[in-house]
Amino acid sequence: MVCLEDVCPHRLAALSEGRITKDGLVQCAYHGWAFSGETGELKSVPQAPEGAKLGVEACARAVKVVEKMGLVWVSPFDGEAREEDIPIVKEMLDPEYKVIPNVRDMPLDYSVLIENIMDPDHGLYAHQSPAFDLYSATSDQPQNVTVWRDNSGFLRVSSEVEGTLKLTRKPGQDPKGPIPMATHEFIPPSVIQICRRDPKSGETKFMTNFFVSPTGVGKTRFLSCATAKIPISLPRTLTHIQLNNFLDQDTYLVATEQTNVLKAELKAHLTQAPFRRAAMYKYRSPAERLLGVVGKFLDASLPKMPNRYASLTPFLSPCPPRNHVLDRYAQHTQICPDSAKFISNLRKISMLSLALSAASALVFPLLSTVTQRIVTLGVITVLMLFRSVAEALRSEFFYKYDEKRRDRDLRRIDSVVTA
Repeated sequence: MVCLEDVCPHRLAALSEGRITKDGLVQCAYHGWAFSGETGELKSVPQAPEGAKLGVEACARAVKVVEKMGLVWVSPFDGEAREEDIPIVKEMLDPEYKVIPNVRDMPLDYSVLIENIMDPDHGLYAHQSPAFDLYSATSDQPQNVTVWRDNSGFLRVSSEVEGTLKLTRKPGQDPKGPIPMATHEFIPPSVIQICRRDPKSGETKFMTNFFVSPTGVGKTRFLSCATAKIPISLPRTLTHIQLNNFLDQDTYLVATEQTNVLKAELKAHLTQAPFRRAAMYKYRSPAERLLGVVGKFLDASLPKMPNRYASLTPFLSPCPPRNHVLDRYAQHTQICPDSAKFISNLRKISMLSLALSAASALVFPLLSTVTQRIVTLGVITVLMLFRSVAEALRSEFFYKYDEKRRDRDLRRIDSVVTA
């Protein structure tokens, strides 16, 4: 695995448009210049005279890249990066756990997405999920927040609260046995872990890990990994469907929030005033102590993000329409090989079922016995059922969560919160 800056030093074209030669060199598609992927050294200029000095000033820029936990980690900095600089989630390296990854390019800014993931209170309403209540807090069961550095020197922000139902607890639903601790852990700038851990051993049977990579203002590559101690892995395409349904429930809400947050951030930048989320938001919940601490990190770090204010357009843009914000095909299907292959196969099944049904219908009048006609009708019915299921599954990988589905979910809130 190698990584070069995506610029050919010859005429500044994108090296990513090129290829890997049979000798393992990265070759630019424009004029055929070829570079070592490990060092960036210019190895070949087809047009240069034999024996000519190619010059170090014409080398590409190579950066450190490694694979860890099924993810590709790139250091954009010059010098030798260390693998120890990668924050490790030990459960993802444990063979007893199955890791189920997912990816989606969100039209959301890194900052508001981090806050959304670290916020347990929104789950009851935006997702209608009582499981979020396990991570909520009350005055009697407070959220304890700690900021510390681990043995590798990584800054960590963690919260801990008793992992029991609070707002949705029914009479007689008191926990039995040791109460697990519901935890959020943020390893800045991009790694988040959420799980419930045994209070004595610290072990967990299931956790969700997030790797949140900003790709521009208002744009983030969202990588999530469900990490579970289960005997077999679940079908990835089905987990993609489940997660996309889940993400759609609040992504547009966060996009509407983002419009206001980015405008406030830009105003602070232009007036050279400090931007403080704690002053902009109105925190009232006991579970928002964690957000207050994370907000301080974001306030301090965002102005230092490279090219954060290179263009003002993303800060002033209105919220895009719902079908753009929730476009699953562009954000997930096109960049996920599993899903792209799955919908391609579903399309083939759908078309084959339709063709066979049509052929059976054409043959039907020619059949001479009742039995033959009954069997043929049964075959047509099964084939059309296959087509219906295939089309229903395909629809899960395109825009789906319209206002009608939103309103249906909103009607579920009372049954969840008043349970």
